[in-house]
Amino acid sequence: MTRLEELFLKWRDREIGEDELRELNDLLRDSEARRQLFDTFRFDMEVANALRAVDALARSAASVREYETLELRESEPFAEQTAKRGLELNRWLCSLRDLFRPAIGRWQFWGGVAAFAAVVTLIALRLPNRDIAALEGNVVGVTVLRGERALPAGVGFGLRTGDRVKTSGDNNAFVRFRKEPTVIKLLAGTQLKLERDATGKRLEVLVGTISAKVAAQPAGHPMMVATPHADVKVIGTEFMLNVESASTHLEVIEGSVQLCNREDGKAIVVGRDHFATVTRGAELVSRSLLPAPWNSQDIGAVGMTGYARIEGQRCKIKAAGKPDTKTKDQYHFLYQALEADGEIRARVVDVELTHHLAKAGVVIRDNLKPNAPQAFLYLKAGSGLEFAHRSQSQNIIDGVGIEAAPYWVRLARRGEWVQAYKSADGQNWKQVGSERIKMRGKIYVGLGVNSWDNSKLTTSVFDNVSVTAETNAVAEISEK
Repeated sequence: MTRLEELFLKWRDREIGEDELRELNDLLRDSEARRQLFDTFRFDMEVANALRAVDALARSAASVREYETLELRESEPFAEQTAKRGLELNRWLCSLRDLFRPAIGRWQFWGGVAAFAAVVTLIALRLPNRDIAALEGNVVGVTVLRGERALPAGVGFGLRTGDRVKTSGDNNAFVRFRKEPTVIKLLAGTQLKLERDATGKRLEVLVGTISAKVAAQPAGHPMMVATPHADVKVIGTEFMLNVESASTHLEVIEGSVQLCNREDGKAIVVGRDHFATVTRGAELVSRSLLPAPWNSQDIGAVGMTGYARIEGQRCKIKAAGKPDTKTKDQYHFLYQALEADGEIRARVVDVELTHHLAKAGVVIRDNLKPNAPQAFLYLKAGSGLEFAHRSQSQNIIDGVGIEAAPYWVRLARRGEWVQAYKSADGQNWKQVGSERIKMRGKIYVGLGVNSWDNSKLTTSVFDNVSVTAETNAVAEISEK
């Protein structure tokens, strides 16, 4: 089998790549090659007569480049017509391969038809992908509005500029952009419109909540997000945006985002672990999501950025991380610094079951390095209470209970000793461990969460969190 015949069969079976299609076109320009191909695949005379119906298409092969204008490449009718003609020609070829009857003298006509068909298919492959994003996740109840049409959506459904995505009141969905790692999570009851032009991506959140991880955008082409009350300018960051009837609320997880009030044109930059709200009659200011003296950060190479939010009397932490050795930690740490001895206690309300070893609990550390001396009393998502402690170089883990969330945990440091306690009600405490851990002066106390998966965030919820210094002053999580 010659190379031309091999490429021709691949084209017939719709298994040809773009580079091979270009090679086929080059080979078909040679008249002798076309004649040899015809001699190999002889066609019935009646079929040849049928092919005369597309003679007009064959004659247009020489001027096919005229179709490659920007306007026609982006024209939906042209794209659909091209694909349809390519498919029809392919069907004819599949049915004609094994038919036999001499048709001498028609090889020039057939060569023109074959060349045109190959070029048409090349154009179809070269047409830019008009889908700018795709749907992922649980798409049950998701509707895509394209113009006046409501289209049923499934996993992998291609989204185009102008499409409006609506999630139901029960399910979330993800919009993943093509050619870049930008993902938008639509929470239940959200409506998002997608646009893209020469200046960049433009989204419109009509109502609901989105959580976005935006890749670094090209210089001068930021992602713009519009709501009824505000405009958001994004270069590359993680953020959460909630839109209600009278307000737009922005929380920044990583990086920074510009937020502009549409009513008066005032704009501010909201940085990491800060939030701002646009609403009528309220000053537009950026505020910390973590009231002093609380801070948060990832400990070790967790794989995905974690974050913490204090919401009234509760604290919510999202975290990744999977320790691969006993000498380096991986978890998200919400903490405050103490200059002397002290303790922390909290109730673990919930640990999301991303993995049965995912954990959430209270921590006392010497410093913020992954291999720091520490004590960590935590509940596992799959149930079980463990006390991990590293006095110098290696973590040691003691199983100290079979409890599951919700449950109370507590760590207290006095001198060189750290004691671990558990309680069912927050009043009656039982000591479950004690370890001698040398720490230098300032210590860090707080809450730690780990998903046991570097590619997935787990969510843990705490309440009744309090930190007590040796002076007996108590710092509690309370309303801001």
